[in-house]
Amino acid sequence: MYTPPGTNTPINSTGELMVTTGPLPAGTYYVTATAELNLDPNDVNGHCWIAKGSNPSEPGIIIGGGGQPPGGGDVQATETAPVVIGAGDSIGAWCGSSGNNHSIVEDAGITAIRVIVSHTPPGR
Repeated sequence: MYTPPGTNTPINSTGELMVTTGPLPAGTYYVTATAELNLDPNDVNGHCWIAKGSNPSEPGIIIGGGGQPPGGGDVQATETAPVVIGAGDSIGAWCGSSGNNHSIVEDAGITAIRVIVSHTPPGR
């Protein structure tokens, strides 16, 4: 899933959902999330994280962030990590800033690939 090109989603210090996978079967997923943050000079920094839909208020995996260019500007956040979820849960990418000024996320995307594990007993 991804936001349409040129999407400008306002962010603040509480964080905003950028994109979600929607309901998925239970399992382990390799998740890649990416976002381009355009930070207001007064917000100092921005950050993004991957969280389960069942518990979005508790960030699971920080996917990026850090400082900003002098005078504000663009910061790219990207990460790939394994996430284990239950049946019908979703995985979302959230982003926020250190303040409540005029920072935005211009584009965001998330990909979740389910890891299928099979076990062959020894001697077979």
